[in-house]
Amino acid sequence: MKIRKFCTSSAAILMAVVFGMSGQAASASSLTSETTVGVTTVAATPGQVTALVAAAEYRPYTSANFRYNLIQRTGYDPGSRCQTHHAMPQIYNEYFGAKGILIHDPSFGLWWVSSAGVANNHSDLSAAYNRDWKRWIDQNPNATKATVLQFNAAIKAVYAGFYRC
Repeated sequence: MKIRKFCTSSAAILMAVVFGMSGQAASASSLTSETTVGVTTVAATPGQVTALVAAAEYRPYTSANFRYNLIQRTGYDPGSRCQTHHAMPQIYNEYFGAKGILIHDPSFGLWWVSSAGVANNHSDLSAAYNRDWKRWIDQNPNATKATVLQFNAAIKAVYAGFYRC
């Protein structure tokens, strides 16, 4: 049996659906949090679904596997026009790790345009993005995991217009 994930654009819900050996497909729009395909029904909370998908499709959370895992998470491979972007910079991995945050988890990944000549591409803005993180980390060396995740959401919102892949 194969385990696949689908993401409905309207609800952004990840779900695992068990398919028979035929590898039949279903459209994302036709799926709900409880979908029957053939004789197998899978119902799960979003957290359980994420765990199922991670166990079924993700490679270990490492820098080398980050792009592969982000493709699996998003169901999208933009090719060379986009780079994977760690929402929490790799240079501060030790800081984040001490807070219990695995920065190579694809849920902390984004696609960022990498095409040369495109204003505000990944290469142009990554240094500023890292400086913003450094300034915050220097001011918050004892931040909790929750506080780090709050800042992560805030900085992602600031740069949201540049993640355009």
